[in-house]
Amino acid sequence: MTPHPPFRLSRRGALLGLAGAVAFGRNALAVGAAPTEQRLVVVILRGALDGLAAVPAYGEAALAGLRGELAGPGPGAEGGLLDLGGFFGLHPALAGLHGMYQAGEAAIVHAVAGSWRNRSHFEAQDYMEFGAEARLGSGWLNRVAGALAAPMARGGSELALAVGSLMPVLLRGPAPVGNWLPQSFQTP
Repeated sequence: MTPHPPFRLSRRGALLGLAGAVAFGRNALAVGAAPTEQRLVVVILRGALDGLAAVPAYGEAALAGLRGELAGPGPGAEGGLLDLGGFFGLHPALAGLHGMYQAGEAAIVHAVAGSWRNRSHFEAQDYMEFGAEARLGSGWLNRVAGALAAPMARGGSELALAVGSLMPVLLRGPAPVGNWLPQSFQTP
């Protein structure tokens, strides 16, 4: 069986696809307002992805013994990890993210935790999104959007956009935040 070449999507192809979906489909396009082309995209996978599978520390001698087949092959091997500097690697399914990392357009922030230590993964996740060691009235990204909105005087436009059915903790708060749920997300 011959392996398929990796799927590559250019910026032009993505824009054409999005424009076609909006023009001919029952879709909408949502873009955060900002006086710049730069965007910060934060992806939160609440319990949906094992960090040791996405960004394993293949340079750790004990990894293969502890994870067995889950450790996967290292960089350079067929289907191996994509090197992130000699110790960590990125899962081969994340090749697009690896390209962005190499271009300095993405950062991998792995195994980050606050100073709190409790047994609740959910509480720790909330604290990470609040950006504090306590429950606050707003998430850290909502506070950033609020701080950026005042100097920009954008007429109340939203500087942040949540994609999904629920507003994540990091975007909750007084700053106006858009919320978009694509039609295809409504039925699991």
